[in-house]
Amino acid sequence: MDESFVRDVGTSLLKLCRSGTALKRVFVAKEDIIDMMIICAIAQEPMAIFGEPGTAKSALVAFFCDLLNVRRPDYFKYLLTQFTEVDELLGVVDIKRYTADEDPVFRRLPAGASIKPRSCSWTRSFAPTARS
Repeated sequence: MDESFVRDVGTSLLKLCRSGTALKRVFVAKEDIIDMMIICAIAQEPMAIFGEPGTAKSALVAFFCDLLNVRRPDYFKYLLTQFTEVDELLGVVDIKRYTADEDPVFRRLPAGASIKPRSCSWTRSFAPTARS
């Protein structure tokens, strides 16, 4: 294995561990969520944090992203309510592609996209399912 690759991975893991330690000093009783954020960052998987209002969910994510020098639009936050629909988060179903005679494909258009999107780009978040 390439030495520079191993060094880069080691540096990244060390940065994540130090970020986790810093977060745990600032945010009391959030150790499980912080650990899950680090795991999701390593696995490059999204994470959603659910909880009561005022429990530092947004502040936790913002501080974590600041520690890792992650800037918008590399992550997003969205206020979920009982009226939030899946299409708001994942985009609307592309009916034209899904009902195509040749090679039907189930895919979603980004939220707010028109029927004929010019380009589609998705961003990842640091958000797995955890309750605060």
